[in-house]
Amino acid sequence: MPDNPRMNVTLTPELEAFVRQRVDGGEFRSADAVVCEGLLEACQQVADGPDLGHWRHDLTNKPVRFFTVRGTYLIAFDPASVPLEVVRIFHGAQDVATDLYG
Repeated sequence: MPDNPRMNVTLTPELEAFVRQRVDGGEFRSADAVVCEGLLEACQQVADGPDLGHWRHDLTNKPVRFFTVRGTYLIAFDPASVPLEVVRIFHGAQDVATDLYG
């Protein structure tokens, strides 16, 4: 992924590998690139304000907060990490509780 000097966010190795594989493989269409850019901007937003989002104790007891993006995606992040660590990005159709534990 390109370096962005403004970005104060890290992705878990698994999430970074997932994104990198799709970017390198040319799997992103232009619409996907727009969504990806929006997700990266949202990641920066939560890095700038880690108190954004909310706890979802009904989904996990892990110390992560969730931030909704475009009404369709959930960014799960560790608000105590420096730099901010994005744990997962979920589509709203996913079973978040199962995916967090799986």
